Amino acid sequence: MNNKNCVIGLDLGTTAVKAAVYEIDGHCIAEVQQEEQLFTPRPGWVEQDPAAWYEHLCVLIREVAGTSKNGRILGIGVSSQGISFVPVDSSFVPLDRALCWLDGRASEETLWLKENMGEEKIFRITGKHLSSFYSLPKILWMKKNRADVYNRTHKILCTMDYAVARFTGRAITEPTMAAGTMMYDIPNNSWSNEILHKCNIAESILPIVTETEKEAGILGIEAANAAGLEAGIPVFGAGQDQKTSAYGVSITKGVATVSLGTAAAFEILVDRSINMDGLELPFCPYIENNKLVLEGCVSTAGAAIKWLNNLLRTNGYAEMDRLCAGSPPGSRGVRFFPLLEEGGSCRGITLGTGPEDMIRALYEGIVFEIKYQLELAVKAGAVINQLNVFGGAAKSRILCGILSDVSGYPVQTFRNRELCLFGAARLTAAALGADPEIFVRNGLAKDSYYEPDKQNEKQYEEIYFNYMQLRRK
Repeated sequence: MNNKNCVIGLDLGTTAVKAAVYEIDGHCIAEVQQEEQLFTPRPGWVEQDPAAWYEHLCVLIREVAGTSKNGRILGIGVSSQGISFVPVDSSFVPLDRALCWLDGRASEETLWLKENMGEEKIFRITGKHLSSFYSLPKILWMKKNRADVYNRTHKILCTMDYAVARFTGRAITEPTMAAGTMMYDIPNNSWSNEILHKCNIAESILPIVTETEKEAGILGIEAANAAGLEAGIPVFGAGQDQKTSAYGVSITKGVATVSLGTAAAFEILVDRSINMDGLELPFCPYIENNKLVLEGCVSTAGAAIKWLNNLLRTNGYAEMDRLCAGSPPGSRGVRFFPLLEEGGSCRGITLGTGPEDMIRALYEGIVFEIKYQLELAVKAGAVINQLNVFGGAAKSRILCGILSDVSGYPVQTFRNRELCLFGAARLTAAALGADPEIFVRNGLAKDSYYEPDKQNEKQYEEIYFNYMQLRRK
């Protein structure tokens, strides 16, 4: 590995920050991560410590850069969770904790937006159905409830933008990240003057939006010293994590991506000419080719699995799979509704219900929610022939098998578990002139391939119908 040219990929996720170093041709040298704390000072509130993000990133960069030995770091690509944001001063020092995308405190502000702008108008501008989980309602909440912070705020930065600003001294973002704020005008590729005017938010408080593949800035001296690198290295804002992961696995028309992380999120590539009338799924800019993606999310998929794992005191996916294998399709009548942030529920529990039934019911509930949203995408005109699946829960062979059986699509998993890191590094390498296809050929390793079991697929049609009937009550 001596004297190799390398790039670093970074991912600031919801529960962990991660870093990896890759040779410029796609071979991974090392991956490391650091868990992050979620603060819940009140029910429905979820906050994070942005100072810890930066501190941990610098430590992780030092660690992975050290593994490259005499390799030269040519660039850094930063990806992150979307929607979460932090107010900062003119030196990019946080003025408060970051408000996480899981935070739902801004219900009153969401209602105000509905009454004063209307859901349809907001959707056509931003591609987002009105929800308190997006950034805009929470910014309005901050203006009202933490005016002392808001009035001192120089910039409001999403997670990726904050890291880029600390590294480069520039407040820069790109379309996939900006779109998560519910302030970005997707048809016109700019911040929405109409929304900002109605909400009395100055555009100057937001970062400049540039193309994803464009250099955001260079690593400053202070950040370079903290991260153990040379100053002047190009830094790229590599996009919102789900879009970056989709780029990592070369999403194409007909191949949807499903990330089974804290949330289960999917991306489906569509043309900008798609008919928006009656569209029920959010849409977002994609990283390249002036395309859009339809997106869906089961916001507490992996989080619900982790919760049940802790509750049952099982030891991760291998043991959960072993237990789950003892329960048949339909989980002996148990139905688990996994949207825990909204108050999920479980029905059909009897004295004969065992942990195996609870686990399978949760897996099925997550997959049923994914299937429902995939059906909405197909209804809107999207083409799906295969699901490329990654993320922590992709380790579960039974979950992936259920996903294939229920959806009716083949499922491809990958040995790479950190596709966001891979996508951020691939984008960085491509921006620096490397061949992105060679990067994928060398760095992306396929793992298991699942095809629908026709007998299970038939069984699940009735089970899914029953689940949706209960869901609507």
